[in-house]
Amino acid sequence: MMSFVKTKLPTFSVLTTTIILVSFLTGCGLPIDGDKKIYLEDGTLQKTKIYEDGNISKIELYHENGTLKQTESYHGGRLSKAEFYLENGNLDQIDNYKGGILSDVEFYRGDGTLDHLEDYKEGVLSRVELYHEDGTLKRIEKYEYGTLSKIQVYFKDGTLEQIKSYKDGALSKVQFYYNDGSLKQMSNYENGTKSKAQLYLEDGTLDQIRIFKDGEYKYTTKP
Repeated sequence: MMSFVKTKLPTFSVLTTTIILVSFLTGCGLPIDGDKKIYLEDGTLQKTKIYEDGNISKIELYHENGTLKQTESYHGGRLSKAEFYLENGNLDQIDNYKGGILSDVEFYRGDGTLDHLEDYKEGVLSRVELYHEDGTLKRIEKYEYGTLSKIQVYFKDGTLEQIKSYKDGALSKVQFYYNDGSLKQMSNYENGTKSKAQLYLEDGTLDQIRIFKDGEYKYTTKP
């Protein structure tokens, strides 16, 4: 009389089953299209993977409350965009990529208005733009190889208010402007320490020159 040994089959979570199914289909050379949803053991949706022609095109991750937390978009197998959301659904941040390398980032306030932008060159920070809540430009920061080189500050009406220039990361010059755009004051710095300040009248005439030593005011001369 033949006897049979009862073998207990392994049990898999939904997450494991999904991974095995995707791996099996890929190994068989079959193209995968459509949505692949991944759940936690308590049944909460954790992630959705979207395939097109067998390639991953988008990934969606979710907050514990079920709202969208993050999306990743792919082109040609490379990450092209990532979007991040708050639990209330408002957009928090957008990362854009070119050739899989970070090119720019958009940051948003809790109310959904744009706070600032970051531009990258070959993955290194090159420029930052900050905005007022009404959307007008507030400040521009420029970087050379990731090191701060210049800051431009603007009045609410969009006209230039101030420029700070840096050399090797140290402050070298500060320029202030009147509302009409004419130069108001220019201060020079040596190794980050103030050495001279030139003050101008609104008609552009040089009014006085202030001399500093070790950052401390010493005397004033007239042109």
